[in-house]
Amino acid sequence: AQWPGIGNGTTVEQDGTWASCESGAPHYFAWYEMYGDAAVNNGGSVPLPTSTYPIAPGNAVTGSVSISGSTWLLTITDTTERWTFNISIPSPTPALSQNSAEWIVEDPGGCTPQCSTLADFSPVSFTGATAEANGLTGPISSFPFTALQITGGSTVFASPGPLDLTGEDFTDTWYAS
Repeated sequence: AQWPGIGNGTTVEQDGTWASCESGAPHYFAWYEMYGDAAVNNGGSVPLPTSTYPIAPGNAVTGSVSISGSTWLLTITDTTERWTFNISIPSPTPALSQNSAEWIVEDPGGCTPQCSTLADFSPVSFTGATAEANGLTGPISSFPFTALQITGGSTVFASPGPLDLTGEDFTDTWYAS
């Protein structure tokens, strides 16, 4: 799964794409999630219908997560397939976490950051990764940031590369299974 999101720990507001293998065949879809918000699919991910929102390998997809007042706005756009999905979700009380911005490639089966295996994936490029917090808007490099690897013991399964000169673009690469 590849996604941007806000929050960490018990709540994460996120949207992105997912690739899986079912009965030997690849499946791709877009999704959103208000992890930790029981009012939205009991806090689990919500897959978008592939007939309306198709995803294919190599597509150019953007995702964004923002909050205005107490309403979350999640947007996914596939410029290759020419579709956009938007959803506005009122924030529950108490408010969901807003303590970090994240751009993630992970195994949603639960092995991030520790795995015993990780399926091979093509490099994932994140571009235009920006955030706004406490009146400051800018690229990732404008904020304190940490690049996290997916590991298993001493094996590095996947790792984000360095930020480019704009401070907002990087590639996440698979290394081992």
